Amino acid sequence: MTERQATLRFLDLEFPLPAGMYAAIPGSCEISGGAGIAVTRKSFYRFFNLGGPIEKEGRLRYIDGCTDSVLHQPKSGIRIPVHF
Repeated sequence: MTERQATLRFLDLEFPLPAGMYAAIPGSCEISGGAGIAVTRKSFYRFFNLGGPIEKEGRLRYIDGCTDSVLHQPKSGIRIPVHF
């Protein structure tokens, strides 16, 4: 969520999502209120996961001084098709 608090409904449960929070949902859900972005992918299901708030500065520092944080680990053994 980037602005305001939202409410996440998954199965028969409700979770508050204040600004700066994130979620990974293994299936259909409903989000009301707030503002943010949703990313979906077919045939790929994560464990249910709520986290945050996101830090202003990441924990991984790169040689050029930039920082980053990994919010969700990539699936191990994932293969990305390469086309030439």
